[in-house]
Amino acid sequence: MRIISGSAKGRNIDTPKGNATRPTADRVKESIFSIIQARMPDSYILDLFAGSGSLGLEAISRGAKEAIFIEKEWTSFLTVKKNIHSLSFDSQCRVYQTDFQNALKQLHIQHEMFDIIFLDPPYLKGLLTIAIEEIVNKNLLNDNGIIIAEHMAQDMVSSKKGLYIVTDTRSYGNTAVSFIEKDVISR
Repeated sequence: MRIISGSAKGRNIDTPKGNATRPTADRVKESIFSIIQARMPDSYILDLFAGSGSLGLEAISRGAKEAIFIEKEWTSFLTVKKNIHSLSFDSQCRVYQTDFQNALKQLHIQHEMFDIIFLDPPYLKGLLTIAIEEIVNKNLLNDNGIIIAEHMAQDMVSSKKGLYIVTDTRSYGNTAVSFIEKDVISR
């Protein structure tokens, strides 16, 4: 796996050993970043269910100001830390080894807010909708911020009136990516 563009363009990053993670394919990552490139400069990033940290690291490489990575699995957590260090992004990144619900609670307590939140939870566990609702309810997304959720193509994300709206969904074979923003009513 590699960084596609920006200051670390072409640099390789490690992926965790085993089947605990499902790295985002380069073509999916490239598509995501071409859609959100205008939002990237000086943005605050949350990479929830970080895996290798590929999405957050790509964002830093493309001009994001800071990224926080949340990863529950120990080997994945260590991989994210190693990738951050190998790219010399230590001053712009923080990584925490905890489950997503505890992380969201702590980020809320610390009054953290993000411009871009990447979600790529394990498939078929029902975590995506829970994470989106908690992010919006805990006001972790800036008013003009966006959640980018990777999920199985057949598991479409539905808007939840008063909380969030799905503004776009793109399919890439068995994978889909949904772009989610706060509902106007909740702003």
